[in-house]
Amino acid sequence: MEKDPKSIGPRICMALTSDGLTAYCNSSGLMALSKRLAEIAQSVAEEHYEMHVRLELEDDNRSSLQSSNIAVLRTKELAPMVAPHGRADIQDFELTFMHVPEHELDELGVHQITGLLPDGWNSIPEEE
Repeated sequence: MEKDPKSIGPRICMALTSDGLTAYCNSSGLMALSKRLAEIAQSVAEEHYEMHVRLELEDDNRSSLQSSNIAVLRTKELAPMVAPHGRADIQDFELTFMHVPEHELDELGVHQITGLLPDGWNSIPEEE
């Protein structure tokens, strides 16, 4: 007997490959993402509200990595480069969505030609 999909909580598997990142989600996972993203979209961009998928949606009642509702998988080639699975001293890979002002996207967009993030791209500006 198959479970009613609406009774199952959010489940997401983030798969990182050399082609990109794919988030495989059940209906509940997509609904949780869309609800939270809609809230962020209505916030003030300058406040930089964000959503950390694992932090916000991972079930605290899990008994092991194997029973987690949020899985992070990577290809063998990327495994040594991206927060290795099972290492207690390194935070596993996270997918974060952030609401930012248009001018910040413009500043990042200039670097599309090189495909590299600029130095200091994620630093917090000092307050004057």
